[in-house]
Order: sequence, then structure tokens, then C-alpha cells
Amino acid sequence: MADKKEPRTLTVVDLSTTSTRPMARPGGRSLRLVDAAVGAKNLDMHMNILQPGSRASAPYHLHTNAENIYFVLEGNLGLRTEDEDVFVDAGCAVFIPPGVAHSVWNSGQTEARILEIYTPPNADFVRLEPAE
Repeated sequence: MADKKEPRTLTVVDLSTTSTRPMARPGGRSLRLVDAAVGAKNLDMHMNILQPGSRASAPYHLHTNAENIYFVLEGNLGLRTEDEDVFVDAGCAVFIPPGVAHSVWNSGQTEARILEIYTPPNADFVRLEPAE
């Protein structure tokens, strides 16, 4: 008897028609690209769009269960960790392992677009008090 295989289909997601949700910060929104809604089981990918603003509005948090990747498509990104601030320009990627506390903000003067990937999907969001 042959093994049953799940049907495989290719999905194209159009940024102009995908769903958008507000982020846990003022001046930010997230466009859903690849997640369970299109059949992804092992990752989540979305585009975050951040307006220029204060790093004070960026929630300091961690994900206990997921690896996190940011790829800066446009603009500039600031990341705060427990012991340093890191500034990233367009064309650079950032890898954040599970359990690493961080906050992310637009450190530039124009809109920033960041491709964000979690694996596994449904990353938890544990809000923390900022490190002093």
C-alpha cells in the first residue's frame, strides 16, 4: 500500500492584498506573508513597517520558543539587547536565538521595512521591563 502524501501547492502572496495587523507599538504594522493560513507548518514570515519614532515605544521582549530573523529591506533598524544597542542598515540580516531579550525600532528618518521570520511559527511574545 502506498503512503498517503499531503497535497502540495505553491502559494503566491501579494503584498497589496495581504492582511495587515497593528503591532504592539505605536507607528507599526505587520503584513502577513507566509503562515498557517497558506499552509506553512514550520515558519512564519511577515513584513513589519515601522514609522520613525522613539525607541521608548518599542516593547522590550523575548521569544522562548522561536528563532527570529530580521532582514532590513529599507530604512534603518535599532535593536536593544541586555547589554548593547545595535544599528542595522538596509541589506543586513539579524539572527536572534530563543530567550534573547530585545526591542526593535526605526532608528532612521524614513519608513523602515523589515522582513521578519519566526521558526517555529506562533512565537510567544514575553514582554519584559527594559534593562537599565
